Amino acid sequence: MPGPGAWPFLLAIAIALLGAWLVFRPQPTTKVALKGVPRWGRLAMALGTFFGYVLILESLGYLVATTLLLFVQLYWVESRHWASSLFIALMGAVISFLVFGFWLKVPLPSGILPFRAGV
Repeated sequence: MPGPGAWPFLLAIAIALLGAWLVFRPQPTTKVALKGVPRWGRLAMALGTFFGYVLILESLGYLVATTLLLFVQLYWVESRHWASSLFIALMGAVISFLVFGFWLKVPLPSGILPFRAGV
């Protein structure tokens, strides 16, 4: 019977093999020129929202903080329409809250909402 370290071990082997394939594979003969505007501003905004997420997670709670993070990432970083960004952010936060909080019993901060999970 495989022990508790079997799955991480198999993942580590798969990652190592894929990494070796990327290192030793033949390089393509044609080079693709990057077009467009550099995305340094979007990268800075993405990193800033992750730091902000860490700061607001305890006070606002998992659902609100995760919804805000996903909305900012989708709307301002990835330039998606606001309605689809809001829908995806809400669904992503709720589904991950249900999976981690109720199914896996991970304690998540409730913050300003009265929902308790993982207890």
